[in-house]
Amino acid sequence: MSNDWFHGDELLGELRKAPRSDAAPRVPGYTHLEEIGRGGQGVVFEALQQSTQRTVAIKVLHEDVTRVVERKTRFEREIELVSTLEHPCIVRVYDSGVTEDGQLYYVMERLVGVPLDQHISDTQPTQAWIVQLLIRIADAVGFAHQRGVMHRDLKPANIIVSSDGAPHILDFGAAKRALPVEDGEGFATLTPREDVTVAGDFLGTLAFASPEQVSGDPARVDIRTDVYALGLILYHCLAGRLPYDVSGAVATVVQSIVDARPQPLKAHSELQLIVSKALDKDPERRYSSAHTFARDLERFLRGDPIEARGDSTWYVLRKTVQKHKVPFGLAALLTVSAVFFAVSMFIAYRNVAREQSKTSDIKIFWEDTLGSVAPARPGAAITFADVLNEAVAWIEITTEGEPEIEASLRTTVGNGYRNLGRFDEAEEQLQRGLALRRELFGPNHADSIASFNAIALLRQSQQRYDEAAAMFTAALDARIALLGSEHPAVAQSYQNLGRVAFQQQRLDEAEALYLKVLQRRIALYGAKHQGVAMVQFDLAEVARVRGRLEESLSLHSTALATRRERLSPPHPDLARSLRALGEILTLLGRTAEAQAALAEADDIGRSLRGN
Repeated sequence: MSNDWFHGDELLGELRKAPRSDAAPRVPGYTHLEEIGRGGQGVVFEALQQSTQRTVAIKVLHEDVTRVVERKTRFEREIELVSTLEHPCIVRVYDSGVTEDGQLYYVMERLVGVPLDQHISDTQPTQAWIVQLLIRIADAVGFAHQRGVMHRDLKPANIIVSSDGAPHILDFGAAKRALPVEDGEGFATLTPREDVTVAGDFLGTLAFASPEQVSGDPARVDIRTDVYALGLILYHCLAGRLPYDVSGAVATVVQSIVDARPQPLKAHSELQLIVSKALDKDPERRYSSAHTFARDLERFLRGDPIEARGDSTWYVLRKTVQKHKVPFGLAALLTVSAVFFAVSMFIAYRNVAREQSKTSDIKIFWEDTLGSVAPARPGAAITFADVLNEAVAWIEITTEGEPEIEASLRTTVGNGYRNLGRFDEAEEQLQRGLALRRELFGPNHADSIASFNAIALLRQSQQRYDEAAAMFTAALDARIALLGSEHPAVAQSYQNLGRVAFQQQRLDEAEALYLKVLQRRIALYGAKHQGVAMVQFDLAEVARVRGRLEESLSLHSTALATRRERLSPPHPDLARSLRALGEILTLLGRTAEAQAALAEADDIGRSLRGN
């Protein structure tokens, strides 16, 4: 194993070596200590744990730094943080204490493998394999973020690839507790202490630092700092170098980190875009979390439109054409036919409405036709986006003098745009629909409340969670006053509030709301209902985040059983349940079962994509 696999604490890029002592420390309960590496903070020994007879690694704080309060505190914090992270791709901590000589130590799993950069150099993997590896690493980083831990020193040397090809993140010496902030997925540091100074310690590795880390302003450092490091790691794995020069004087390196544009990758143009988004100098323009970074890498591997180019409608359309060259001509014809059919049917239904005053039939038709524009099959979203664009044009032409129909259509189209992530178009249509319904019916009519609730869902999708929560609460109160507390729409309002609470890490509140929804839906529909399975899934996610893995497993299993009974495969909800179940089984160490669930989820995903 390389001797630098545990490095993580450096002084502005220059590792301060501690004096070497030939005598191994005496650690109660452990024998056969043999040094396998050392860094600026501590020495790592291989040892045998007497109680279990397993081989472990023991990290012992340097003698010369035990007298430095800040570093001692940092070492203790590393023990505390890593011990809370139970993930297959994060090094496990088994024990901690003080040696007989008075030195701090902690015991972790002994990893047999090599650092990530060495593994890439030795194996020369394909681009796709590198991306798959980064997805696993990013998901592990996202797992830590969800538990309020920022690493702040991610680099290839701190990621060990074991003999089975699995990555393992280690060395949390620069890690810090974090709290969720208003955007729902970002995290901010708990305490506004200084992380970087020109004259003092630099927490992390300068070459893999983000612009905000070297700025000296701790308020700017959040989980997007780790996203930046993930982008650097992916770039380094693909190119064998960093995207800008990090040699020379410290001031020169800092200037490169802050200002230098990354050199283009010799990689697929879309992968270049993903890396560029992760490496944006402005944190606001990066991926909002490690998980969103990982999901875009998955889209790239599948050949789906990536978020990094989500602003380009022509790009998405071109991507769909490239992926479905043979059937696209037919799909385009069907799209145009669908538009003209919809318009024709709308005119026909409008005439029926005029003659028989059955405007509700028109509303049902359009909501059934356009209300499901968040498709299960990747690529189909483009067809529906085209229909939505055409629908907006035809609404302007054909709904004059029919405000009730216009309001219904605009609300449905707005929901469709929201599901496609086109928030500006969604805002316009939903606001116009709400204004029409309030003018027609007043603010306390069921349709007006539904339009208001649709805008609350938009705020949630925009990660404006405080606004969404306030609006969902107002919609809930209005529905109770109008429909009574037992109406299904009231239960849906409670679930909406629960999801916002979960996204804001208010787990007690989220769990209480979900339990209320579960009780009402079982009373209304019985235990075997898709709506019941939906809230069981939400409860399982709360249990997972809180570390109640067996409870999460039970809830996910129950939800999956209902979905198998009620849904026709392939269905995206089946895939979501199977994937969640596989992740929980992995955390519980039930590897074979986890692999079976994840494989089935992947099979469903391929079926939905048509490949």
